[in-house]
Amino acid sequence: MTNVTEKDAVTQLEVRRSWRTLLSDFATLATGEAAGRLIGLGAVLAMARRLGPDGFGVITFGLTMIAWFAVFQDSGTELLNVREVARRPQSFRPTVERVLGLRLTMSILAMAGFALLVSFMSKAAIHRNTLLGFTLLLPALALNLRMMVLGVRGARAVAAGNIVARTVLLIGVLLLVTDRNSLHLVPFLQLAAELAYAAIILILVSRRFGWIRPRVDLASWKSTLQQSYPLMANAIARGITLSFDVFLIGVILRPSDVGVYGAASKPSLFVMGALGLFGVSFLSTYSSVPQDVSVALLRRTLATALLLTIPAAVILSAGSGTIIPLLFGDRYARGADVLAIASWGIPLAALAGPLWTVLLCANQQVVIMRNAFAVAAFVVVADGVAVPLGGIDGAAVVGVASAAIGLVVNYRSAVSRKLIPPIGVLLSGRMPTPAERGAGA
Repeated sequence: MTNVTEKDAVTQLEVRRSWRTLLSDFATLATGEAAGRLIGLGAVLAMARRLGPDGFGVITFGLTMIAWFAVFQDSGTELLNVREVARRPQSFRPTVERVLGLRLTMSILAMAGFALLVSFMSKAAIHRNTLLGFTLLLPALALNLRMMVLGVRGARAVAAGNIVARTVLLIGVLLLVTDRNSLHLVPFLQLAAELAYAAIILILVSRRFGWIRPRVDLASWKSTLQQSYPLMANAIARGITLSFDVFLIGVILRPSDVGVYGAASKPSLFVMGALGLFGVSFLSTYSSVPQDVSVALLRRTLATALLLTIPAAVILSAGSGTIIPLLFGDRYARGADVLAIASWGIPLAALAGPLWTVLLCANQQVVIMRNAFAVAAFVVVADGVAVPLGGIDGAAVVGVASAAIGLVVNYRSAVSRKLIPPIGVLLSGRMPTPAERGAGA
């Protein structure tokens, strides 16, 4: 009995230590993200008001498409290496140098694919020229170490880079974007911001590890892609889930509809961005804790995320009719219903994210990929019906439904593989029995 008591005490001590590490990383990231997003919000509001729904729709469409191609060039390397670096910090520099070389090479292919897509899809010359400018963002995104440095406690570098990047964008927008005729300048302002972000992280990290240079290592690239391709496929599927609505609205409706939908989605995406940072902090911490600590850490993470996101959803949903016109102007007022609906996807995503991390830490990349494609398939079919019939409001409903489905499939996958105990045990607050804990928890 004494040994059991002592073991429980050690476990609880480790839970508290791991929780403090998670909160410390998240607090640093969240501080940078909050400051960066507030600065970035100024840039977004200025663009939305000066470019109007039509011009802002083109920018929203371009950034959405770039995000898809950025997933291809990343090829799952970022998330895979957050886990690996957290487990073996001493391997940071050689790992990152090989990954940078791979990502820059993949960016060349991504640039060609994006340019080809834009050439066939653009509805007007001004749209085509603007969208082609976004092509240059891809190598800049490839250079950004971003979340990979979290495994070596580089949260401050990420926060600093985020703030500098958003400041560069805001200054550029305020000085150079005056009306719709300035539309073509926005991609280059985004490029300047991304280059600043990447440079800040590289400079700060180099103080500890020396200058990091992209490296060609074909054998390592092959091995990395073999491990990360399920994560790349998963990211593509998630990209479809999160942005197929924007793509479809842009194709079958008007650019102004994309602009209104994009503006109405910004407040909920702001919260989602914070959830993403919390999720990466959880991944970095969860990857390195003992089995006895993992369930308690997961329970506390889920409870905290839910406690914070339900009030956020209530506030955004109830106040949508005031928030959208106040932030973006009366021309965007019809997006209030979109925000009122989309806000309820936030708590669902807050619960699904840590479960996704549990699967990743158990090397269940193929399961993650399969789940992501199941949700993406639902989104493609549902949006294909909802957008023509319900317009932008219909797309918002599909977004919430897809978040609910993602939560269910991730939970079922984790429980069925005994990576986590059933929900009753998680809610009870007690430690799971060995049978409930399973081999992977």
